[in-house]
Amino acid sequence: YCIHLKKYQNSCMVFERPDPVKDRANRMKHGISLHDAREAFDDPDGFSILDQAHSTNEMRLFRFGKVAGRVCTVRFVLRAGKIRILRAGFWRKGRKKYDEKND
Repeated sequence: YCIHLKKYQNSCMVFERPDPVKDRANRMKHGISLHDAREAFDDPDGFSILDQAHSTNEMRLFRFGKVAGRVCTVRFVLRAGKIRILRAGFWRKGRKKYDEKND
C-alpha cells in the first residue's frame, strides 16, 4: 500500500508537537530528533506506506525521505488532521526501500 501525501507537498503540514522526553530518547537511540524527522515529508522523492505489522488499533504509516542528505524512516499516524511522529531513524531497510523506489 502506497499512501500519497501529495496534498501536503508545498502546503502547510500540521505536526503534533513531540513529547520532549520521547524526542530526546529518539535522538539518543536513533541519531535524529522527532522534530528534525519532519524534514522527510519535504523530500519530493519521499513516499509513505502502510505499516501493516503495527496497524491493528489504528493506521500507522512509514515515511521514507531524506533528512540532511540521509534516508530517514519515520513511523507516524494521522490524528485529527495532524501528523504525529512516533519514531524515526536511519535504518538500512528504509534506505533499501527508498533506493528501490527511486532507481
